[in-house]
This record gives sequence, structure tokens and C-alpha cells, in this order.
Amino acid sequence: MLKINPYILGDIDPALFIAAVFFSMIGIFIVLMAGTKLRDAESETSPKSFSWKYLWSDNAKRIYTSVLCVLVSLRFLPEIFGVTLSPWMGFVVGTCFDGIILIVKQKTTLLDPRTKK
Repeated sequence: MLKINPYILGDIDPALFIAAVFFSMIGIFIVLMAGTKLRDAESETSPKSFSWKYLWSDNAKRIYTSVLCVLVSLRFLPEIFGVTLSPWMGFVVGTCFDGIILIVKQKTTLLDPRTKK
């Protein structure tokens, strides 16, 4: 039987990888929610009160980018940095990547869903 797991996850236990991904998603969500305080409520495209629909639509590219960066980082973390993968490291990676991507979104138009005039 052909085993794909060693090529996709290397020596990482699949259950450990899933746990690290789970906690990285929590880290991404925490930064995403904290970032809602940075929005300009007076902007014509921003709702006056909090909206889940607006949160997801305005940050879709950021979320996708964070998730992809986290998945690749968690997979190669032990090989590149010699760090043992753990749920805590998953949380740290998720939080750090989404924090970096939040800064990119705030300072550039790379991840903006609207074109700026």
C-alpha cells in the first residue's frame, strides 16, 4: 500500500499536526478579533456596528493567506528551525503570522478587498 503521509507530514504525527493547526487557528482568530479595534468606523464602506459578515468579507484574503502560511510553517518548522512541533508552537505560529499579515493589510493595499482611490 502506498503511504503518502511521510511526503506530506514528514515525521510529524498526524494527530499532533491537527492539534497544532487547531491552536494556530485560535491564534489567528484572536488576532483577527483584536484587529477589529483598528478599523475606521467612520469609513463609508465600514458598518457602524460590528458585523460578522463584514469581518469575514473584509478579511478573507488575510485569513486565507494566514492559514496557508501557517500550514506550510507548521509542516517545515521542525526541519528548518529544529523546533519540536507542539500545540503551543501552533498557537505562536498562528498568532505571529496573522499579526504580520494584519500589519501588511493595514500598511499596504495587497490584501484589501476594495481598490483604493
